[in-house]
Amino acid sequence: MKIKKYLFKSVTSTNDIAIKKIKEGIPSGLIVAKKQIKGRGRYGNKWIYLKNNLFMSIFFNLNNNINLKKLTSISCKIVKKSLLKLLNKKITIKKPNDLLINKKKVCGILQETVFFKNTFKW
Repeated sequence: MKIKKYLFKSVTSTNDIAIKKIKEGIPSGLIVAKKQIKGRGRYGNKWIYLKNNLFMSIFFNLNNNINLKKLTSISCKIVKKSLLKLLNKKITIKKPNDLLINKKKVCGILQETVFFKNTFKW
C-alpha cells in the first residue's frame, strides 16, 4: 500500500485532518504536524501540545471483521519497534495504548473509526 504524506505546520488535530481526507474520498494517508492545538486522547481527554513533539495520524481502509482491540495492540508494537530503531532505550507498553520510556509516557495511540460510504476506515 502506497501512502501519501500530508505535512502541516499547525492543525487542530491530526485525526481531524485524517477524517476530513476520508470524507474527501482519499483512501489512505499519513498526516504529520509540528503543532496540534486541539489534540485529544481517550474519552475526550485533552492531549497537551509540547514544542518539538511529533503529531501524526495514519488512515486506511479496514476489513469489517477486524478486531479493534487487537489492532491497538499491533499498533503499539509497530510504534515500539520503530522507536527502538531510533533510540537505545527500554520501551514498555502500558495497555491499552501508551508507550513508556523510564516509566514516563512518550506516546499515546488514539484509534478512531469512521464509516464513510459504507467503508470502514481507521
